[in-house]
This record gives sequence, C-alpha cells and structure tokens, in this order.
Amino acid sequence: MQPGVSIASRIEPGDTVVEAVLDYAPFVDGRVDPEEELRGSTRTSDAVAVLRVGKKESRFTLSEDWIMSRVTADVQSVLKDTTGRLVEGGLITIHETGGELVLDGQRIIARFERIRSTEIGRTYVVPTSPSWTSQMMVGCT
Repeated sequence: MQPGVSIASRIEPGDTVVEAVLDYAPFVDGRVDPEEELRGSTRTSDAVAVLRVGKKESRFTLSEDWIMSRVTADVQSVLKDTTGRLVEGGLITIHETGGELVLDGQRIIARFERIRSTEIGRTYVVPTSPSWTSQMMVGCT
C-alpha cells in the first residue's frame, strides 16, 4: 500500500485478486483486547444498535489509492440511543474504510490487517457517536 499511488496501477497481467492491506488502523489500539475495546466503546457511545447489512457499495477514493464503502443496514434492535435518531426496523448508512471492487474482471480488496470488513447478510453490534466521522467498530453477533 502506497499513499497517493493508484491501486489499479499496481495490477499485473494475469492478476485475479489484488489486495491492499494496511498493517495499522489509525483508530484502533492493537494493544487493547478487541472485546474490551467494544465494551468501552458501547459505554462512551451515544448509540448502540444491532444491524443487519443489506447493501454495500464500494468505490475508490479521489486519489484511487484506497477504497471506501457505503454500507446500508437494517436496524434490528436499538440497545442504547441518547440521540433519538435510531428506529428499530429503520435503515442506517455507515461509511466504512476499506472494501472490495471488481475492475476489468479483477477483484480489488482494500482492508486493514486486523479488522474485518462488514459483509452483506451479516449481523453486527455497532456503537456510534456523531463525533466519530468515518470510524465503525463491529462485533459479530
């Protein structure tokens, strides 16, 4: 992964899968147990919901050196909501760092080394706050 260098420019003839992996996540402390981090995030978040991913659209960033995804999910249940904006049975859109695209028949994946991307059809517990701009922490249920 090289910032500012197009992922597509690194595709070699014959490649079927190109994977760009960052070995760090700027918003995740690798020294902290993921379950403890999720518990801490649920305590400090404004809202916590159980979501089922229904749609995921990925596209290159403007510099084409990374992929961002727009995830649309059904709100299965609301566990906490101090904002009053989450509605059980409603939809929520989340912007996720990373994703997957197909370009000229070649699969391109952009992801962080220790973080799983959301998958269509899977259910997640998601703590969130308005101040968390592009961060999404997930825990499978």
